[in-house]
Amino acid sequence: MRGLLFCWLLAAFPAVSLAEDVCTSGGLMDGPLGLSFFEGDSGCPRRVCPRTEVTLDGSVMGIDVADDLFTQSGDFYATIAGGGGFSGSWKFSERGELFASFQVLNVRFVQNATITGTRTGIGWFSAGATYQGFRAGNLALAMTARLTLPTAFGYYEHAWPLAADFGVLAGYRPLEWLGLHGQLGVVSSLAMSKANPNARAGLQIISGVEFMPLEWLGVVLDLGVQLGYAAPVDMLHLGAGFRFRIWRGLGVEIGAMLPCAGETKADLAAALRIGYRFDY
Repeated sequence: MRGLLFCWLLAAFPAVSLAEDVCTSGGLMDGPLGLSFFEGDSGCPRRVCPRTEVTLDGSVMGIDVADDLFTQSGDFYATIAGGGGFSGSWKFSERGELFASFQVLNVRFVQNATITGTRTGIGWFSAGATYQGFRAGNLALAMTARLTLPTAFGYYEHAWPLAADFGVLAGYRPLEWLGLHGQLGVVSSLAMSKANPNARAGLQIISGVEFMPLEWLGVVLDLGVQLGYAAPVDMLHLGAGFRFRIWRGLGVEIGAMLPCAGETKADLAAALRIGYRFDY
């Protein structure tokens, strides 16, 4: 009798039923929030599930925006950067996707006690791929790699920086309305110039959870740490965002990330994304 009652409850209330496939987010964007404190798309975590999608992206990042602003010590320094562009991915198989992004507009404002400057121009181009090496029901593991090119012409002088990041991704969906994700990866960069290339590499660890209480609504919470890129502990950061399905495969994501510990000088990273999923 109890077994029959339990089966009836699962049929009557699909929100509490067990998930059969890790890639069942429908028209909602999925995976971790695509945010980082690097230029362009570099260092942004990826999702484990491939999809064919195009998005319009807008982002803003602040560094030392309020350091000593009210102390009148003369040490005030601020950098605010933002821009907009587009990105896309192509699901070339059930397990893999190719992806790319291009920041069409990058605006950067810099101020200290004596100098103010603004730079406007195109930003960075990134391209990469993700492929699932393991997938069984509501669990999937994948590998991802991305290269970021120095296409922000006019921004550099006598040096052309390149960035590359790669990692291992995990996705697990124990319930239809609940998903877990994680990424263990490395982000690296170097500058092509006559001087020291200033090569760097750091470890990134990101874990998070997605709640989908309604078919058209998702809530994302991420926790991440970056180690060894510029300091033993670069940063420990928290991210939060909301996802909405507007119509069929059309979705919106708004999210923000704040560092809460570490040697980073960053204050805030936030982004708004509007995307359409073709394989919905």
